[in-house]
Amino acid sequence: MTIVIISIILILGIILFAILSKKFSLKVDEKIDRYIRNAKYDKAISIIKEQLQKTLSTQEQSTLHYKLGVCYENNGNYAYSIVEYKTALLDSDTEHKKDIHLALGNTLLKLDKKEEALAQYLILLEQQVIDEELYLNIAKIYYKTANYDLSLQYLKRLEKIASKMTSKGKKTPQDEPALSEKMFHCRPRYTAH
Repeated sequence: MTIVIISIILILGIILFAILSKKFSLKVDEKIDRYIRNAKYDKAISIIKEQLQKTLSTQEQSTLHYKLGVCYENNGNYAYSIVEYKTALLDSDTEHKKDIHLALGNTLLKLDKKEEALAQYLILLEQQVIDEELYLNIAKIYYKTANYDLSLQYLKRLEKIASKMTSKGKKTPQDEPALSEKMFHCRPRYTAH
């Protein structure tokens, strides 16, 4: 009887610990996301590095490496951000895969590594991703490499996407200056969940 009671208490303790750990983890993620939204990248980096020292699932590690890449990129540490984005991509099931490829391509483009950036963008095209920033950046690369015909093709695709957005009542870069900045300056985007 005593063993049964001790076993039940132990099981309840384990369940309670698991619940509290999950709650704590959500609070930490929310804190990181808040720091990123408020451009407090150094604080976010510190917390992310602490979290990466813990035993986490591959998915959680991937998400943290992606967020770390965003922080480094926004701080201008492009080499570090590239390493973090590539590390995040090691998890083939990451929920941020599209955003990571796009951010990695954008960072490589900022460093004028056009071929490597294009490789990241082409991966997204193979996955049939339709994104304004993607088509714009591909057009920029082809323009910078004097491949004007391909540049024009991607600008036309971008125009189609923009017209579809307008017909569906969605905002276009002309409607919202923040979208124009996103498209023309290729800032990394991170949306907190």
